[in-house]
Amino acid sequence: MKPVITLSLRTAAALLLCATAALADDSLDTQVDIAYERFQLDNGLTVLVHTDHSTPTVFVGMWYGVGSKDEPEGKTGFAHLFE
Repeated sequence: MKPVITLSLRTAAALLLCATAALADDSLDTQVDIAYERFQLDNGLTVLVHTDHSTPTVFVGMWYGVGSKDEPEGKTGFAHLFE
């Protein structure tokens, strides 16, 4: 391909990309309110429950506060030691 055609195609592609980015709608509300129950078990485990009977599925997710951001001051590196 000739250099002039290649440059023209690249310029057209860049202008098209800029035009679509400029037309993007930023007014979309990304905040979703989902009703849930929150309670804490005797062992300290926090449980969040959301009930939705629209489909016959169950999801269980667990998050543990164990990682480098949860290490106490002066005791860094233990999270990577036990990986």
